[in-house]
Amino acid sequence: MEKSFISFFILLFILLFPEFIQGQTKTEDVVYLKNGNIVRGTITEQTLNQSVKIETKDKSLFVFSMEEIDKITRESIATPRKTATKPTTPSLSDTISIVKNRLFYQHGIRLSHRELKLVLRSNPEAYSHYKTANGYSTAANVFMVIGATTVLGGVLVKDMATKLILCGSGLGIELIGVLISTGYRPNMRMAVKTYNKGLKDTKQTTASVRIGLTNYGMGITVGF
Repeated sequence: MEKSFISFFILLFILLFPEFIQGQTKTEDVVYLKNGNIVRGTITEQTLNQSVKIETKDKSLFVFSMEEIDKITRESIATPRKTATKPTTPSLSDTISIVKNRLFYQHGIRLSHRELKLVLRSNPEAYSHYKTANGYSTAANVFMVIGATTVLGGVLVKDMATKLILCGSGLGIELIGVLISTGYRPNMRMAVKTYNKGLKDTKQTTASVRIGLTNYGMGITVGF
């Protein structure tokens, strides 16, 4: 009778306070994309065989189709309890990856245009390539708008000769814009490549010691 009472008490304790049994380990949703990027956070919506919506720690929302996803898991969060010192220089984990030419990711999270600008600004050489790329993009957009406006004007006029001149000129201006836009991609890729290379060339001169939970339990991490 006494043993049964003790067993019941232990079972009740486990049910009421599961966090003590689990070591107070927190978990998060992790989406692994086929392009190699990883997004961590909380899945807020999932449509079967269609799409997944995940919210990151900074409250950003991302929607991925199932065709983009390699796998979805739920993993424990390694929460440092104490940090003796913090590195003051960037690490290789800060590298930027490019997806579909105009999408930029860092730490598995998509960077906005403003965020990308702020990141690249820390490297003067990379930022110079970034500004050149934006120069090409801005100039191309201007020519494309002028060209489209000219073509539209040609469509609206009734005189056939004027119509042909305006439409032809507009298409020619748009073609110039397309040619100028080709300068964006190589310069932006060079900006990212230069930034990532700068991370590899940077020597870590400070050490960090972190004591806390990892995926394998309590541990100590030392970084240099």
